[in-house]
Amino acid sequence: MKKLILLVVFFSFSTSFYISAQSKKAQKEGFDATHKSIKSIVNSKHYQYVGHSVYNSEGRKMLDTDSNQLEINRKKVNGTLNSLDSFVYDTKTTNSKISNYKIILNDDKQTVVIQFNIEKDKFRIEVKPNGKAFLTLNSGINNISQTGMIKRI
Repeated sequence: MKKLILLVVFFSFSTSFYISAQSKKAQKEGFDATHKSIKSIVNSKHYQYVGHSVYNSEGRKMLDTDSNQLEINRKKVNGTLNSLDSFVYDTKTTNSKISNYKIILNDDKQTVVIQFNIEKDKFRIEVKPNGKAFLTLNSGINNISQTGMIKRI
């Protein structure tokens, strides 16, 4: 009887490890596909950042995705970004011409980082393996941190 119980316990552990290994493999394959898609979108040189939520150390707020977008090409940015307070970053109030545009691809970590400046404002968008994009705007007026996504135009 003890042998039967030990055999059942052994098989239950081995199947859980097998299922775990399978799910990690499937997850990695999904991340690979997402990473390739994001690289393709960014390399097209014309894409859009859509913000879903804005946050800081004090809180978080969901955003209206229709009014919180940046259309990006290598030379110009068009759109608006909302902060937690009343500040709205609008490219209509700047010359919206991009300088120091840089894309950093890390295939090992499956991340894509996009960096650029508009006048003195510094933008950084990091896209993680799951496809989520983390935008940081360091501005002389205000700083904005958001989560969202990158999509093809």
